[in-house]
Amino acid sequence: LIFLTSFQTSPFSFHVRDSEHTMLSLRTIPLRAPLLSRPLASSSRKKPVPDGPSPPKRPASMFALFVKERMLQKPKSMLVKNYIGDIAAQWKGLSEEEKDTFRKASADGREQYKVAVAQFNEENRRPVRARSAYILFISENFAKCQAKMPGALPNAVISQLSVTWKSFSDSAKQQYVDLAEQDKIRADGEREAFAKKNGK
Repeated sequence: LIFLTSFQTSPFSFHVRDSEHTMLSLRTIPLRAPLLSRPLASSSRKKPVPDGPSPPKRPASMFALFVKERMLQKPKSMLVKNYIGDIAAQWKGLSEEEKDTFRKASADGREQYKVAVAQFNEENRRPVRARSAYILFISENFAKCQAKMPGALPNAVISQLSVTWKSFSDSAKQQYVDLAEQDKIRADGEREAFAKKNGK
């Protein structure tokens, strides 16, 4: 029975001992090249870098705000992991009245976050693709058709509208064709503005 004891400086050799723990001669065993050239697997995958501006950060909870305040008072000699335990114990000992300050600050942060997200979405809204004449027809008539088919699934309503659309003459479809052309102009303008704003 052979036991591996230690690698030498060369990756192609190592010491071995038998079952009696007697040192055997140094052996050189060639290893397969693909095994040596294969890169080691990363323990964690890199997160993709977001394209464009970053969205607003989520607001802190009232406990997180309490921790942030107390961390300013941490003794330099105390480890962070130990001090966090003390902070958690302090938080549990606070009365509801003492927590109100952090509760209010957290609520204010959530309101500011909602406003910031709405503004961010408006400023970074991606262009909506131009809709076809058929899609515009479906959008305009879906609710009316659904009201005439109580209990029908959306797919059934769309199927009925599709039959109606196919029965239309070219002149009947023309109003939706005109709307589709206008929507294409809108989509092209939004796409150009978005590309210009984001440097694309």
